[in-house]
Amino acid sequence: MESRATVNPEEVARKTLDAFAAYNRHDLGLYFAMLAPDYVAHDPFAGDLKGEETIRQTNQQLFKTFPDLEFRDLKVAARGDTLAVEYMISGTFKGPLELGGRTVPPTGGRVESRAATFYRLNSKGLIAEGRNYYYDFAGFLRQLGLKG
Repeated sequence: MESRATVNPEEVARKTLDAFAAYNRHDLGLYFAMLAPDYVAHDPFAGDLKGEETIRQTNQQLFKTFPDLEFRDLKVAARGDTLAVEYMISGTFKGPLELGGRTVPPTGGRVESRAATFYRLNSKGLIAEGRNYYYDFAGFLRQLGLKG
């Protein structure tokens, strides 16, 4: 059984803010540096994502779908083996979107929504698991022009 993470919460928070800033530039290097090799992401859009290559491909597709994708207004809290990040996500739907097993053509709709991710850290302080939550998923889809 793996022991709980023994990391400095301020250090984890700083690294997280740096990684999100790099992500906004479509630079995934700092993001991947924080992930454990067996990292799993749970997301209502993409489902469960496992493995660096799958996660990399999913993020590259996201950058094509929302070329101006941005995370801002980050609030980060770390305690024990849990890291919580609340943020505003925004972008313009300019490329095809894979959703529910189908490809949705771009609508040009602009989305802005508050969301949160909860991460579980391993004993080395790396992120082993992430769960994404969108506060208003139906509103998110309406903003994209996908629901009336």
